[in-house]
Amino acid sequence: MAEQMAVLQQLLLATLDPRPSVRQAAEQQLTAARQTDLGQFVGSMAALIALDQPLPGPQGAPGSPEDLLIAKQIAAVTFKNSISAKDLTLDGAAAEAWRALPNETKADIKKQLLAALHTDCIQVGNAVCQVLAKLGVIELRSMEFEGLLPALQEMVQQAVSCQQQQQQQQQLLKACGRHALTCLAYLCEELADIVSEGEDPSEVFSEQRCNVVLTAVLLGLKDPDPQLKVAALRALYHALVFAKGNFNKKVLSTSDIFENTFARKIVQRLQPDCWGLLQKQRFREERDYIINSVVEAGDATNPSAVQVAAFDCIVQISQEYYSLLEAYMPAMGPVRRECSRGWRQLHLF
Repeated sequence: MAEQMAVLQQLLLATLDPRPSVRQAAEQQLTAARQTDLGQFVGSMAALIALDQPLPGPQGAPGSPEDLLIAKQIAAVTFKNSISAKDLTLDGAAAEAWRALPNETKADIKKQLLAALHTDCIQVGNAVCQVLAKLGVIELRSMEFEGLLPALQEMVQQAVSCQQQQQQQQQLLKACGRHALTCLAYLCEELADIVSEGEDPSEVFSEQRCNVVLTAVLLGLKDPDPQLKVAALRALYHALVFAKGNFNKKVLSTSDIFENTFARKIVQRLQPDCWGLLQKQRFREERDYIINSVVEAGDATNPSAVQVAAFDCIVQISQEYYSLLEAYMPAMGPVRRECSRGWRQLHLF
């Protein structure tokens, strides 16, 4: 297996070779392998992406961690291009070819890809996020890959509750949380593109699934890590089109909370000690909670990148739910000014 992976790594790296003949030969070999057996092809890509140890180089030379990271990125792009295409007809055919693979093969591949998010390499993480998002677009609407959203939410939960871990482990868990939120952003962005073509948002992405995304987003926004906040805000930006049910919710009573998955998860995760007090309290509107979290992220005490991402969300909220925002204008005004200042600082150079 290791020898096969080493050969595959060299083949993938050859696609970047400056010599046209070497590059073209590698690309042709990969194309032939994909056309011969798609399942084996994408399975091999997923297996390489999930590796955590460098592979031997040519003629048994010591493995290079840098080569493996580059090969992982190429493998992820190659995988994504094998199950999707820019042309709508070809894209549909590629998705059908994926769906036709044996369920066991697909399950193993998805498990490996989720495991591959446990990396502190931003480039590899982003590449894998795009693959998982594409699989989500293909499968979620047909009630498959149901474990994707809960798995991503759990990664965010681990990222925001890792204070007791050693520093190196904390850094890895934070990176995983950022990857998870990035994956949610990619997924919601692609699904939002489908909505822009005229489909009903609730038919594309259910309120129940949107609740999972919003739970992960709000967990990320409450974490002090600026990069986690930015990733959460980007996910929220693309998820807003699917959050109409949350923005239109009236105040929830105590009994409503126990019946509302989104509200219950937020309270349990962010305020576990206060859960019992809800017998005598009322939970804020979901809309309040979301908007207030974005407003807090846009505060001047946060880094410029967080402020700018918060401002983008405020603009998107205004576009989607303008009729509901009159009560929030006094709070949004100062945030817009601070975010504009943050944007100028971020783009000063």
